[in-house]
Amino acid sequence: MTAIDWFSLLHPVLIILFVYPVVGATIRLGILARERRLKINPLPPSVGVEHAEHGRWVATGVVVAVLVALLYSF
Repeated sequence: MTAIDWFSLLHPVLIILFVYPVVGATIRLGILARERRLKINPLPPSVGVEHAEHGRWVATGVVVAVLVALLYSF
């Protein structure tokens, strides 16, 4: 395989190894933040902040992966 072939694998690897797990954690923290807001669970106020931080990580990871895919396609 050439270097370009290895570079073409970078986009799916980024999505599978980074974005999907962070999406799962973000969804879980979103559910916990909702439970805290509805007073179902006595959770600390930091749950909402962590949910927002994870959301930023997801958005950044998706943008980077898309840019890598676009760079490869051009």
